[in-house]
Amino acid sequence: MTPAAARRGLDACERALALQLAEAVQRFGAAAPSIIDLPPVSGGRIDAGTLRVASVLAWASEVEQAGMPAFVEALADGAMKGTLLLPIDAGGERLGRYWRARHERFTADERHELYARIFDDGAGVSAAGEPAEAGGSLFPALFQTLIEALIEIGRAPTTQPLGDLIVRANVAARDLAADLSMRAGGIAAYAARDIVAHVRLALSILGSADIARALGTGDVSHAIELHSPTVLGHQISPRPHLARAEAVHTVISWLADKAGDVGALSARIDPTDAVVRAAEAWRIQEPS
Repeated sequence: MTPAAARRGLDACERALALQLAEAVQRFGAAAPSIIDLPPVSGGRIDAGTLRVASVLAWASEVEQAGMPAFVEALADGAMKGTLLLPIDAGGERLGRYWRARHERFTADERHELYARIFDDGAGVSAAGEPAEAGGSLFPALFQTLIEALIEIGRAPTTQPLGDLIVRANVAARDLAADLSMRAGGIAAYAARDIVAHVRLALSILGSADIARALGTGDVSHAIELHSPTVLGHQISPRPHLARAEAVHTVISWLADKAGDVGALSARIDPTDAVVRAAEAWRIQEPS
């Protein structure tokens, strides 16, 4: 993850959250920014603001699997406890400030519980590196169905009518949007803001000159891949997850942007659309 790529992802997430907040103010009034636990969407209704929150948390879930911010959390914890065998003395003060503020942020376990509730993280791992409990969400199956429908649209011969494929993609999009609208409400928007701010802070720490020198690289992905066995106790390959983070954010953001059309099964989809390219990118990076 280069600093530029990281900033693009974070900026996209912050724009999505700004739009969600504006929509929440329209719905709940001026008090919306101070409401931590917004009322959930019910009755199968598709809500654009809630989908924007889901797009951010889906991005964050993949970034989490790429090692952020857990890598910096472990780095700071090891530095403060004297258990880390890396020459990070020059960055000790920065890591110390970060470590002392740890109780002001969502913990790794809290983040994983949130991702599991919305995205059914059962096939992944918990913050402790153990299998995460399934959240009961339909997300994996519904998302995969939409991805396959979008890929078929993108790969269809130019002479093939797309009507049936577009209808199938719309049905998949509606079902996924309804499920996410139900699951990504409540405290999820508040959590998404906290997590995005945390990832930005963690990236700034890894990108600082003193920490980069200690890790031997300013490339965040390389640093995590190189040092994750020592810092986290297991190997991480960040790049596939980072590519998936961008792809899943694009797909769910499309659901939010087209919420009305998706609900009416009338969303227009062209083979050259960004959402179709994102589906292909997701497929390329899928675990074998």
